[in-house]
Amino acid sequence: LTGTHDYSAFVHASARSLRDNNMTVSRLDFELIKSESSVKDGAPICEVRFLVEAKGFGRSQVRNLIGFLVDLCRGAVPDMASLLSNLWLNPNELAKHINAAPACGLCLEKVTYKSAGKQPCPN
Repeated sequence: LTGTHDYSAFVHASARSLRDNNMTVSRLDFELIKSESSVKDGAPICEVRFLVEAKGFGRSQVRNLIGFLVDLCRGAVPDMASLLSNLWLNPNELAKHINAAPACGLCLEKVTYKSAGKQPCPN
């Protein structure tokens, strides 16, 4: 999901037509922090940290990217092979298969501004 693409499918529906959604996601990494079995049914419960870097994001883009990845890992995306082979061809079709990750599980850790000749603000 990295590279320069039309990320319209991952941007909130009401914001898709407000701007050009061709963006570059330069980094998308994950790290498994903790994994354990559910007491109730033995299903795995995982805590995963995602790192997503870009010069900018569309509304809800990161929540939708993470939700899509979680659904892929769970096997909850129907006809996954076909969907992935046509990932960037039809954003409206892809958008039908995207569930946003809940906001309560996501946090913004850091914003980095790069500007010529200016020093960063002190913490």
